[in-house]
Amino acid sequence: MKALIILLVLSISLLSTAIADTTLQWRGEPLTLQIPVGVERVIRFDANKMQVGIPRDLAGIASAESNNGFVYLRAARPFEQKRFRFRDKETGRIYAIDVSAREGGAFQPVRIVDDMSAPSVPNHPATDINPPTDPTWSALADTNRIPAGGEDADESAAHEDTTPVTHPYTALTRYAMQQLYAPARLITPLDDLVTVNVTRETLNALVPGARISAHVLGQWRNVDHLVTAIVLHNHSDQSVHLDPRAMRGKQFWLSAALIRDWLSPVNQPGERTGLVVISHQQWTDYPWLKR
Repeated sequence: MKALIILLVLSISLLSTAIADTTLQWRGEPLTLQIPVGVERVIRFDANKMQVGIPRDLAGIASAESNNGFVYLRAARPFEQKRFRFRDKETGRIYAIDVSAREGGAFQPVRIVDDMSAPSVPNHPATDINPPTDPTWSALADTNRIPAGGEDADESAAHEDTTPVTHPYTALTRYAMQQLYAPARLITPLDDLVTVNVTRETLNALVPGARISAHVLGQWRNVDHLVTAIVLHNHSDQSVHLDPRAMRGKQFWLSAALIRDWLSPVNQPGERTGLVVISHQQWTDYPWLKR
């Protein structure tokens, strides 16, 4: 019996070690992290509200969700090392982490320990209220839901924290259009806007009767609104006038906006333009849009 107890204690100890967090210490220099494809990897920060900046060229490939200091990263397919930025919304502190994705790999959670915290305030991130003026992220995952409760919780503040931030169509459209054309440093982040993984298939039938391909650049969700950014490309030798009311899929749209409502002939300036669609549901995966 004594031997059995010792074996049980050793087994529990080994199991605890196996699932323990991997600790990375933040000292102001970029950290390196690898995530497995198709499996969420959890990153834990000593903060309540984290905002995640995903590189623009990973739209539809990498996604992130943030909840009460935990960030859940997922990759749809492998990618080489890219710079992600994680921002503490309460202090402004930004953590730069070079992330890559590989098939297989560890599920082991990661904890980021801030070694730059002020000595007088241990266990809290140091204040840094000025984020970089040249951010390189294109999509911000910020779905914090701070539950009310706790002996010292302020009821009104808890209610404010748990209320999602909604944005008007104009703000959502402007953000998506910035993804299409604006330099990264000019993109204005929006709270509670989460990147959606979407296949990058070409929607050849979006514009009926025209040789126009439609490429989904990215999608983002804000509460119950799905924002889709699309690049339209004219493949004919004729100019084409565009009207969202004549496009396939419009029955699902709440709003649609074109950067320019005409396309030049192929191989001429103006052969491409952008379309931003706001809907409640996913609509780009219907087969009749791709034939």
